[in-house]
Amino acid sequence: MRGSGSLVDIAYERLKAAIEAHEFEPGQRMREAEIAEWLGISRTPTRDALRLLESEGLLGAAPRRGLVVATLDHHRVSEIYDVRSVLESLAASRAARQATPAEIAILRDNLRKQEEADPNDISLLLALNRQFHEAVYHASRNRYLLAALHSLETPLVLLRGTTYEREDRRVEALEQHRQLVDAIEANDADLAHRLAAEHVRAAEQIRLLNLADSKTNDALATEAD
Repeated sequence: MRGSGSLVDIAYERLKAAIEAHEFEPGQRMREAEIAEWLGISRTPTRDALRLLESEGLLGAAPRRGLVVATLDHHRVSEIYDVRSVLESLAASRAARQATPAEIAILRDNLRKQEEADPNDISLLLALNRQFHEAVYHASRNRYLLAALHSLETPLVLLRGTTYEREDRRVEALEQHRQLVDAIEANDADLAHRLAAEHVRAAEQIRLLNLADSKTNDALATEAD
């Protein structure tokens, strides 16, 4: 059992942040002794933190190499978005049935902030996007659905970049958010369900394009070496 602020928690958070920042690249070996030295703590909490990251899919066992940073390929990304599409649609349809005026006001306020934000401030737009989806999740009033959706966010940190790096996606996502809020406010569960699915699938296509571009660039860099 972990306690708040324990060495395991600290090690876990530092390692997760480092993986998200790509300080540890996909496929890189994660030797327990070296990681413990990097963290400046003993091997026992380091081992427990590594196990937690493995249970979340950020690390995996590779033949003859031991524990490595996991790699998301085309198939795994599609698997994540298949599940995300189902869960996001369910959250949106439930929100359309039971969102309170206060919850809708939160969504409208978030939309206003998205509209007023600098379109080139990617960090701010990503933060607002996360807040928007979180508001929809909470309006669904299902703690298990909320936990399942959060679990899908973790493996995506393995991917480089974000869909919001593309201007066309930023514009498209904002319009999709507007339509989704309209459907939720109108208590149109079926429309909210469909719009959420379309929103996720559009993001998936950008993710797959980014992944393909990244592999192409890596291959060109290797040839140049």
